[in-house]
Amino acid sequence: MVGQHPLSHFISTDEKELKFTVVEQEILQRIQHDAQASGYGIEIKFLGIKKLGLPESVTQLVFERMQSERKLQEEKIKAEGESAASLIRSAANRESAKLLAKADAEASRIRGEGELEAAKAWQVFQKNPELANFLLQIKALEQFLKERTTLILDQTTPPLNLLSPASPKNQR
Repeated sequence: MVGQHPLSHFISTDEKELKFTVVEQEILQRIQHDAQASGYGIEIKFLGIKKLGLPESVTQLVFERMQSERKLQEEKIKAEGESAASLIRSAANRESAKLLAKADAEASRIRGEGELEAAKAWQVFQKNPELANFLLQIKALEQFLKERTTLILDQTTPPLNLLSPASPKNQR
């Protein structure tokens, strides 16, 4: 009777597959029938399977098969994970390339605008180089004195010479 059922009817993680009590009932009916037919005068009321024992060779084969099935599942899951990772990486690379191209285009546009403004300023400064020098010195002073600053420098050092009362540029 046991040999007529697959192993999953005895041992399984899925409760729907387990048929342990059905198998016990089948064995009990068969034994009751055989006991009545033999004429021993024995009546069997209850039968219970206490332990399942498999030959070592069968057990080894079952474990090897389980290991190979798990290995296949592992490889399948790993391949799916690598495929998903590859898709994510390629999407990230595409997005990165788009953003970099957009940033380069924006940088080129800003650089062009800056060069245009510089060319305009250069034309004005070519007409009056002293004004250009004075404005650059004022800009440098603004940068020095942006925050609380303590400077100990010679008054003749540009652009600090603009702060000196005797500076020839301040007398104009």
